[in-house]
Amino acid sequence: MYLRWKQVAVPLAVCLLATAARWPEATASDKLRARSVQSLMLTQIGPAADALQAAVSTISRAGVKQESPARSEAAWVTAKRSAMMLIEGAEALGTPGLPVIAQEDEDMAERGRVNAQGDASSDLALSQEIQKEIDRRPASFARLALRLKQTSQAALAASQRHDVEGLVAVGEAINHACEQCHRKYWYP
Repeated sequence: MYLRWKQVAVPLAVCLLATAARWPEATASDKLRARSVQSLMLTQIGPAADALQAAVSTISRAGVKQESPARSEAAWVTAKRSAMMLIEGAEALGTPGLPVIAQEDEDMAERGRVNAQGDASSDLALSQEIQKEIDRRPASFARLALRLKQTSQAALAASQRHDVEGLVAVGEAINHACEQCHRKYWYP
């Protein structure tokens, strides 16, 4: 799901830059709308991580290195907003009692309509197992969410400085934070 740093397609970056000016600023009420870990991952954390990666991507084809168009002021605005979305998403992940899957999504999964690409019943079973693991050790999950928040704060600082190398380096740290959590809770 998450793209590797420095290997993001330029068209994605161009699309993100074109829409950056129209992105609404996140508000405190946005945090309250987080229904579940799943909804945060799909609507906030994943898209923000991908946009942040696109901001400093480099693509190599046939020995030709092509820099992302993300060196513009609009790209830095996108990077800053993406980092802020990641910070807010990580804070929301740390909300005590946040379910892995929202009740209405669970109800749809039981009826077999939540995932058109796969087996909804196995998705529901996986989410229930993840929930049990988080409930067993909530402090562990909270530490991983805090690590994502800290690395996202470093990404925001690098974006504010317009520091490409710093943002690439912290991007690797964000990817590592994501992978640590996914290995523990998400990957089968």
